[in-house]
Amino acid sequence: MSYGTGESIYNYVYSFPECKADFERITNDESVSGVFRCTGINKDIINDDINCIKFLAYLHNLENEGTSSHLVTGCKYLNFWLYDELINKNKSIHKTSILYKEFMNVYDTLYSNDNEICKDHIEDINEEIYNKVKNLLELYNHFKNVPTSSTVGNCFNDNKCADLYNDFIKECAKINNRNFCDGLDKFREIYNERMIFLNTCENVQKYLPSYKSNNMAVTILIPIIIILAIPFILFFLHKYTTFPSQLLLKIKKNARIFDDQYENTENFLPMSQSFNRNSENSAWNIAYHTGTR
Repeated sequence: MSYGTGESIYNYVYSFPECKADFERITNDESVSGVFRCTGINKDIINDDINCIKFLAYLHNLENEGTSSHLVTGCKYLNFWLYDELINKNKSIHKTSILYKEFMNVYDTLYSNDNEICKDHIEDINEEIYNKVKNLLELYNHFKNVPTSSTVGNCFNDNKCADLYNDFIKECAKINNRNFCDGLDKFREIYNERMIFLNTCENVQKYLPSYKSNNMAVTILIPIIIILAIPFILFFLHKYTTFPSQLLLKIKKNARIFDDQYENTENFLPMSQSFNRNSENSAWNIAYHTGTR
């Protein structure tokens, strides 16, 4: 059984405040304790009937009343709730998927239903993911205080959302966490769209920059640097890679000149020896003729 094949949880944090309100409305109903029973739960894994009943009630509501889009966001919230309410407070449980599977066994026993509606939307949340989801939630909780229009007396002077966003976005330049940065970018889009209707409000940051703008600048800059560097690379290659071949040609040329000089010397030597022998014979003949007189 595999989990977490869907989108990252960061992409759904914007809907968590609404999901939380639904969760509390459903699970605070006194009738749920009479409808759901957590019999057969493995007490060695989780000994918490109250939260088990809340899980069953919310999941049952998702399955029967939730639309397809609400179903996904509800499952993502349930994923976060499992860690926030149970694992974060009980460090002996390390994986969200284990806890989810245990509750699902109880749910399947009650309803004989093998259709795991949240299966593809459950991922193992660790402390790092949990803290980043909390950061995004903090943004959206502050964003609830932002008015939807700039009517007289309806402006606000709270830059808390922008300040938090500007702090969080710094991490996108130094960590490799694209999913979290995409979650930030989703908040940026919602914030900037709201600010269009608050254009008369002063002392408030009207536009949040995207983390992608910094990456885009780097993306554009790299090919420019490469283009500017190509002439220097070609000059270097032409100057230093042709030098050995030029040196070799010069050595061969000098060797050829030496061979020619040596050959000329060899040709000159026999002629000199022949001239010397002729000179000796001439001298002997002169001496002979002189002696016979």
